[in-house]
Amino acid sequence: MQSHSLSTDYHYIRVSIFPPTQDILTLRKTMSDALAECFGITSGSMYLDILSLESHGKECLVRTRNAIDARKVVAALAVAETPVRLALIMESPFLPSLLNSEKKRVF
Repeated sequence: MQSHSLSTDYHYIRVSIFPPTQDILTLRKTMSDALAECFGITSGSMYLDILSLESHGKECLVRTRNAIDARKVVAALAVAETPVRLALIMESPFLPSLLNSEKKRVF
């Protein structure tokens, strides 16, 4: 029996937001600023897609082009000093694995 892995070009990140916000443009700008601060201006303009904003603005789901970009986003959010604090909850190349918000947080 041969097994096949699901291949995907995208990588997904579930992020907590403090203070909560409903403004997706603020979140995108915060992520871009964090990336530019940590990795330079070219990383600040990398492909990021905010797929959903949940829990009254306390969490969001972000899609990146690949796992390398996802690692950059996670690292930038961990060290950036921005007005809106973003922190990793979970990340995966498989979107359905992030849809359950009851998972334990990873810090």
